[in-house]
Parts: sequence; C-alpha cells; structure tokens
Amino acid sequence: MANIPIDWPHLLEALALLLFPLGLILGGNVGWRGFTSATVGGDFSWWQSLLKIPVLWLDAPRAYLGTLLLSDPNFALPAVRPQDATVRLMLILGVLGLALLAQMFMLRQPDDDEKSMAAPVSYLIGMIFALVPQTPPGLLVAGLAVLVASACAAGFRSWHGFFLGGMAGLMLPGILLLGDFTLLLTPALLLFEPVLASLVFQRELAVPVRRGQGG
Repeated sequence: MANIPIDWPHLLEALALLLFPLGLILGGNVGWRGFTSATVGGDFSWWQSLLKIPVLWLDAPRAYLGTLLLSDPNFALPAVRPQDATVRLMLILGVLGLALLAQMFMLRQPDDDEKSMAAPVSYLIGMIFALVPQTPPGLLVAGLAVLVASACAAGFRSWHGFFLGGMAGLMLPGILLLGDFTLLLTPALLLFEPVLASLVFQRELAVPVRRGQGG
C-alpha cells in the first residue's frame, strides 16, 4: 500500500493557484473566438488579447507556481520510497489533469459562445516550464516545445496544432537533451488533453477576446 506524505499548506496553495477560475472573472464584455478569427492574419491576434485583457497575464505564472508546488518533491508531495514513486506521479498527473480540464470549462460563456471551450495556451506554457527539470537543458526543452507549438499553430491554423506540435517539440528534443523520456510523459499527456477534450465534447478550442474584436 502506497504511503504518500502530504504537506497540506503547500498542497492547498497549489490547488488554489491551479483551480482559480480565471475564465469566470473576465467580464461580460469578453467573448471566445476560435483560431481562424482570433489569430494573426485576421482582425485579431492572440497577443493583442493578452494586451487588452491584462488579467490573462496571471495565467502562466500561476500555473507555473501551482504546478511546481505540486510536483516538486520539496513542497506539497514530498519525495517517497522508490516503490511509491509511480503512485505519486499518477496522483500529480490526475490533479493537474483535473485542474486543466476545469480551466477549459470554468468560463463566463454567453449564448453565442456555448460551443466553445477555452484553449489553455498560457496555462499550459506555465505547466510545461514547471514540469521539466529546472536546469538549463530542461528549460531549453520547454522553450523549444513552445516555439514548435507556436509554429505548428500558425502553420496548421489550429489550436490543435499548437498542442500536438508542443508534444512533438517536447518529446524529440527532450529525449536528446535529457536522456529520459519518462520526465516528459506528464507534460506530454497534459498537452494532449485539450485536443482530446475538444473532440470528446465536440467544442471548438477558443481564446478570450474583447467584444467587437475578431468577430
């Protein structure tokens, strides 16, 4: 029977950061737009959204800090016996997966946006940087994953391209630079989750925009 010690203050801090429903406080003047109407080349760019909705700046740092508090063995879930390591990893993956799913659905959603779900782009970027080894090679791998993801999103004109490209950009350089693909499984699975959720729930991945933009 696995015995996973828990540092409750750090765990509660991690959950507060990860589960905070940022999408519910964006206001009624914010709508949700899919890739073709919300990216460079149309009337609106995702970067403009970050500039015009400053609260979105919180997404990556809170996801980074919350994930680090949960996954780092010095905080919420201290290091365990080797035989319990797999259980600890599954627990971390489960909590992060639920937190990510919550961010995709916990959003203020007017009637005309009811077929949308949030594309957790910034949120997942924060998660990726927290889950790779906190060393120069690990952070380089995270940076490469984001670059490849962005290039694939632009090339395929799809947020699915961002997340699937991020998986490829994470795993291939990661195996070469880190030499241990098991370190990359959790962030890779989390990158796949928005694609799977979009297909299962038949909703378009979208980003927040001010009303009157990208429509």
